[in-house]
Amino acid sequence: MLFEIILLAVIQGVSEFLPISSSGHLTLFQHVLEIQTDASLVTILLHAGTLVSILIYYYKDIWRMISFQDPNTLRAVVIGTIPLVIGGVFLKKLLDFAGENLWVVGIGFLTSFAFLVFVFRRDTGSVEERNISAKTAFWVGLTQCLAVIPGISRSGSTISSATRGGISRAQAAKFSFFLGIPAIMGAIVLEAGSIVKDYVREQDKGPQVIEVQTSSLESSLETPKIEVVTERSFTFFELFIGFVCSALVGYVSIVILIKVLSKNGFQYFGYYCLLMFFVTLWQIFKG
Repeated sequence: MLFEIILLAVIQGVSEFLPISSSGHLTLFQHVLEIQTDASLVTILLHAGTLVSILIYYYKDIWRMISFQDPNTLRAVVIGTIPLVIGGVFLKKLLDFAGENLWVVGIGFLTSFAFLVFVFRRDTGSVEERNISAKTAFWVGLTQCLAVIPGISRSGSTISSATRGGISRAQAAKFSFFLGIPAIMGAIVLEAGSIVKDYVREQDKGPQVIEVQTSSLESSLETPKIEVVTERSFTFFELFIGFVCSALVGYVSIVILIKVLSKNGFQYFGYYCLLMFFVTLWQIFKG
């Protein structure tokens, strides 16, 4: 189980910030490797790890915002978060209904490819994050809502739409990460709510008991065997290791993304998403 949580943490840390979709990769890899986890709790810990990596990398800029030294950026982040607050919960309910459908993941990867190759502007814009208009911030926030769908990269969609609005590549990445703070917090809250609901539901149902039938000879000599079925969960130590790995890998991924953007290689992630689309199709038809 330690290997599994480290693997999931690395996937989360890499794909949360590199524009290749963390949710899409986690869903696909859990299908491929047949990893059965207490998904909500794992999601919370891994998202918390990547949240910490943003807070550490941009701590100076974040402090300037929350201390109102940079009110314009704070205003842009608030406006950009509004669409997710309004539409994100609705989309989440639709996706809960669809379940972990690999067709949804595949279409999501294909959408990420379109964003990274066709929407992203390679020429450098001139708008700094302190001068982002309310219209641009809201537009970027709308595209962030799409990232609720597994396979659609949150960083890829927001950075691409931000550059399309004239924001420079470096500042588009920073604004995307700032929008990621309330987005990741929201994901943690939603998953925590799922845990509470599941816990209350299980308490109402009581323990699941399965009676195992014995042969006629054994039944005359023994009482029927009773087995209580429980699901294997990660230990506290394993979850802590996952949290730390997610934070460390997430920090490194931010550094890599900033360097890739400066060298104008962002679109190559789009071709990787196209490859993952075909991998997802292969997994669908194989299974």
